[in-house]
Amino acid sequence: MTDPYVTMLTALSSAFLGGGVALLGVFLTNRSNTDRLRIQLEHESQQKKADLLRSRGEELYELSEKWLNMFAAYYLRRSFVMQGKLTYNQCLDMDIEEGNKASGNFVRIVMLVDVYFPATRTAHEEITKAREELNKIEITFKRAYESGDTDGGQFLAPYVRCQKTIEQAGENFKLLVLENIRAL
Repeated sequence: MTDPYVTMLTALSSAFLGGGVALLGVFLTNRSNTDRLRIQLEHESQQKKADLLRSRGEELYELSEKWLNMFAAYYLRRSFVMQGKLTYNQCLDMDIEEGNKASGNFVRIVMLVDVYFPATRTAHEEITKAREELNKIEITFKRAYESGDTDGGQFLAPYVRCQKTIEQAGENFKLLVLENIRAL
């Protein structure tokens, strides 16, 4: 009589032990799969973020290049007026023609700097400050020009210095954008 009970207890204990081992195996497999999936999703999320930042950085660089080229052309025309090579009306006509061709959303530059690349904000502000100085010289010259003093010789040297400052600040800004892109 003890033989059938031992056999039954052995069979039941084997079943419970086998089921327990199977459940433990399923639990460990599921936990491992969940961890792997979490790591994979984190990696994909980081990759998407890096791709987005890279894309926005390339856009910022491209828009900045257009913006700086537009400044260069704009200020070059004014320096020609200061040199007597153009009249102010000719310069303004060229501005209108250039404005009709210009493309790009330059306000977006500020948004891209503020949202995606705040580390470049100071370099961007350097361009803006230099541009403000250049505009002051231009306004002073324009007032003199409108009052009949068309000789802009006295304005030309400081104007060209400010232009060079903008160019250098622009190059620094673009290099900083490139460094941020490469760091991704």
